[in-house]
Amino acid sequence: MSRAIREARIAVLPFENHTDDPSLDVLGVMASDWIIQGLVYLGNVQIVSFENIQDNLKFAQNDNGWEQFAARTGAEKVLKGTYQLDGQELVFQSEVIDTETGQAELVMPTVKGPKGKQLLLVSQLQQKFATAFAAKGHEFSPGVAQDPPAYDAYQLYQKGTDLYSTNFAGCIELLNQAIQKDSSFFMPYLFVTGAYFMDGEKVKADSVFGLINRRIDIERLPQTHMQWYLHWKAILNKDLRTAYEAIIKNFEIDPKQLMTNLETGIIANDLNMPEKSVRILGAIDPEHVDLRHEFNTWWHRHYAHNLYRLGRYEEAEQILKRIPPNLRKHWNYYDRMAEILIAKHQEERLEDLMQDLLHSDRLVSDKLLTFLFVSERYGHRKRETEQNYWAERGLAWAMEQSDTQETNSYLLGNLYYLAGQFQKALPWLQKATREKGPNWLQVTKEGPGWLQLSRLGSCYLALGERAKAQDTLLEMDKWYDKTKDAGYLIAQAHLYARQNDKERAMDLIREAFNKAHPYDPSGYENDFLFVPLQGYPPFENFVHPKG
Repeated sequence: MSRAIREARIAVLPFENHTDDPSLDVLGVMASDWIIQGLVYLGNVQIVSFENIQDNLKFAQNDNGWEQFAARTGAEKVLKGTYQLDGQELVFQSEVIDTETGQAELVMPTVKGPKGKQLLLVSQLQQKFATAFAAKGHEFSPGVAQDPPAYDAYQLYQKGTDLYSTNFAGCIELLNQAIQKDSSFFMPYLFVTGAYFMDGEKVKADSVFGLINRRIDIERLPQTHMQWYLHWKAILNKDLRTAYEAIIKNFEIDPKQLMTNLETGIIANDLNMPEKSVRILGAIDPEHVDLRHEFNTWWHRHYAHNLYRLGRYEEAEQILKRIPPNLRKHWNYYDRMAEILIAKHQEERLEDLMQDLLHSDRLVSDKLLTFLFVSERYGHRKRETEQNYWAERGLAWAMEQSDTQETNSYLLGNLYYLAGQFQKALPWLQKATREKGPNWLQVTKEGPGWLQLSRLGSCYLALGERAKAQDTLLEMDKWYDKTKDAGYLIAQAHLYARQNDKERAMDLIREAFNKAHPYDPSGYENDFLFVPLQGYPPFENFVHPKG
């Protein structure tokens, strides 16, 4: 193999199934995955990650050359192959193609073996290709990498990961089945952990992650898998800095892989590093983000938000406008666009934005959330007239809706609070702590939402009922002791800030941040309940961007 090929960034595509047997379809994907893992072990080969290839595979399977695929993945060479039956033997053939010229530069060794020995064949492919790519002194040794998983376990894993971020329950069910089929298969554990965590089931996430050390040989994981393992270990241990140090290494290996890119950018955001977050998220061309899935708009949401934090408002708007209308929600588009327009003092455009939201088919609760967001943002800027106006607008609109079951108590209570109508807010906020409602940023499904308790306690203070506010503080403390959800620390900090105990509020904010509470410092900065801390040097230093 030439040095030019060996030193290029290479993408190993799934092998094409030419057997006419659909039960063997996943074998080509599995072969690609395990060849890549073998090449990762070499340490001297530039690899396009398996996930990046999967995200952009459709651009490698057309007649328009390799330009789009190369732009999206950074691939300079592509290893492309097929497998077919010769009697009862499977025959794998492949070649290396230059993405600039489209010409085949090297025919790789043929691998063949019995049809029923899929795992053996996958291992042979990994060994032969890693050996071929190995530079002098970096030879690949059999047995270094983990063995391929059971074939049916890998099939379930592929189906389960396709549901990640769109159907956590279905994803978890399929991946748990994969684990039952092959308990030594690492990746399903990682995705089940992530799915449970994202679904607010941290106890279950901890339990599944704990199985890894008992069942998996961690030392034999490929580098990218090891970094994901260390990343999630740190996340579960509430150590964002270590989580960032682990995941940034995967970003450096393949900066264009969306999931790695997004996770790294989000952690940089949570660590109050907007410049780094923009640099990381900006490694992907906006045109290359697949907008068939709503989950991918998290990239737009975080990229635009960090551009906004840096005062780059026009760029932030352009990123948000790339989200198609059918995927625009309060969290990924309307709230983020509203904060930009408020910062630019463009009230007419804000009105147009809200009218666009009201005429959309979004849920009543989604629309009220943006009214709430806008009112809170004006509250943060100490513009009480606008704060009251947008809260009252939201309430008036809510009362006009026939489908009131979508209007939960927390939203109505908070809007009454922001409108300065504390007596009307109180019964709604009391009810909100007893019912299942929105638990944004809540990492456990136990207990009343910390946001609900925060607003209830603040309402008691606004009404001069300090004894009841103190009881609410004690309840927050009780639920924090039980769940270790640092949101309850933020809820306590809100009440101490409202009572002008700035030092105690800051102690709680720092403690929450050190426990990896998923609320980046710009969230504290923009929080209207922390207005009493504005101008307080320890608070201003805390929220000031760190990189």
